[in-house]
Amino acid sequence: MIRFLCLLGLLVGGSATLWAADKPVIHWLSPNFPPVFIADGPLKRQGYGDQIVRYMSEKLPDYRHVPATANLTRTYNQMKLHDGVCSVALFETPERAAFANFSDDVYHVMTNRVVVMNRNLHRFKPYLNAAGEVDITRLLTASDLAVGVVPDRFYSQLINDTLKAVGMPDNMVVIPFNRYGALLDHGRIDYTFGFPAEAYHQFSKLGKAEAFVALPIAGEARFQSGGFSCSDKPLGRKVIAEINRLIATEEVSAVYDAFYEQWLDARSLKDYRKLRAAMQR
Repeated sequence: MIRFLCLLGLLVGGSATLWAADKPVIHWLSPNFPPVFIADGPLKRQGYGDQIVRYMSEKLPDYRHVPATANLTRTYNQMKLHDGVCSVALFETPERAAFANFSDDVYHVMTNRVVVMNRNLHRFKPYLNAAGEVDITRLLTASDLAVGVVPDRFYSQLINDTLKAVGMPDNMVVIPFNRYGALLDHGRIDYTFGFPAEAYHQFSKLGKAEAFVALPIAGEARFQSGGFSCSDKPLGRKVIAEINRLIATEEVSAVYDAFYEQWLDARSLKDYRKLRAAMQR
């Protein structure tokens, strides 16, 4: 009897394993871009992008979900070549729509802002308009303020066009992406451009999460919206259709907001909630 029960258990367990293996596989590809996606360290897979992927994976139990770290170039190539490759890291563009199928909007990301130390905020007031927005053309020509710029980084069309127009003045310093928090804190640069959430992550690692402020830029969009994307092939299109049904019936954007807001400084959080309230009216 005992041998029969053990054999039965093995068969049931084996069937469960086979069933799991027979599920269609979704490969979730994400870049290492803290705090959206965190590939290593004590906060591994705890970025707000990681969390919304995990939430959606739990909502789609009929698939086997495999997360992996991949840069954007590899993600593009895998989506072009294979079915069942998905991401929440891609904004929709005409070029990407040629190989990816996109869901309805789920998330709203605040665009790049001017990141400065709170202690130096008074030095930037002459470059603010009545709405508290920075005139970056005037700011970039201020010879007494050193700006840190990450080479070859696309901040936004407005920021990059303005950087190109001013050239390489003496007050411009080339900096690594993951060090601008420390450079600002030590006074090596006076300001840079960055997403509020990434700035919060950098200053949090320094133990100074409240030491900076991210100022909005005049003429810049306040946020960028996006959603999930999958290979534009049968399985990918099926997954996106199921995701859209979830978006229509559940508060997926509210879940995302809860993940995202954990990474915003006080000024950006206030602005973000104001923007989201206006969108929901």
